[in-house]
Amino acid sequence: MGIVECSRSTSESVWWPNISNEVKGMVENCTVCLEQRKQRAETLKTTLLPSGPWLMLDMDLMELKKKHFLVVQDYYSRFLEVVGLDTISSHAVIARLKNISARRGKPQTVRMDEGTPFTSYDFKQFAKDYGFHTETSSPRFLQSNGEAEKAVNIAKRIISDLKTQILVSWHIEAHHSNLASLWPNCCLGGSC
Repeated sequence: MGIVECSRSTSESVWWPNISNEVKGMVENCTVCLEQRKQRAETLKTTLLPSGPWLMLDMDLMELKKKHFLVVQDYYSRFLEVVGLDTISSHAVIARLKNISARRGKPQTVRMDEGTPFTSYDFKQFAKDYGFHTETSSPRFLQSNGEAEKAVNIAKRIISDLKTQILVSWHIEAHHSNLASLWPNCCLGGSC
């Protein structure tokens, strides 16, 4: 019921000295009350548009048809890079991000959720060595990672198309044989 409601309810039926403080303490330490209490929404933080492409990235992991992908979206242009992952590890994510950065330029900021590959010591060290800032979304406010989640949904829709699925498979193979730069950028947009 909360402190206010409990205080009002008890004041209508009983009274003793210091009852308000005792009710407040009881409600603040009640395990049922703590579980039922609604999470307060965090204040919305607007993000300024970066000064150019590939300076701010949103990243997330995606699984589709038992295959794992890293989805990277440029915040400036909204362009997507979707690359296959052999494993969901920080080493695999770092290798793919290095490849993307070699082709697109080094980011200043990378935003992602608090998934294990992104919060590992290796990824933090990679960010420090490469000189970019990381921002993780709040685990209690999932909307704060909305751009990356939207990018994942777009990527899933694109990959679900059979024609694009063939192109993505070719891209994954090209990536593994270091020929990824030959893959045309327009293919993820579906207009090859």
